[in-house]
Amino acid sequence: MKNGKFVYSKPGSDEVIGEVVYANGFTMLARVALSSNGVKYPDSATVACLAGLIAGEEAGIEGVEIGNLHKVDEMKIARAMCNIDIDLVTEDEDEDEEVSEADANPTDTSGENC
Repeated sequence: MKNGKFVYSKPGSDEVIGEVVYANGFTMLARVALSSNGVKYPDSATVACLAGLIAGEEAGIEGVEIGNLHKVDEMKIARAMCNIDIDLVTEDEDEDEEVSEADANPTDTSGENC
């Protein structure tokens, strides 16, 4: 990944409450924490969520809390994710211009007009 950032918001809100620049160390720390707690082959979503939680907690983002990484598991991650929404935004996504519904779906198959 080139450049990116974790973007934090409250569940159900589009209001950004914080951002943290992505670093490979967050992902590595997440993988190490999971494997040392018995999760040998974590899926990419679990690793990404934990990496985002670690980054947010380190940065002091309000509502982001994972606690002791020596006791982390999928349940603890799922509970923490109930309090915060985290998006990983890459440099490419940041530069994309917004696409209208008509441009994204020119044949109008959205079902609204059925």
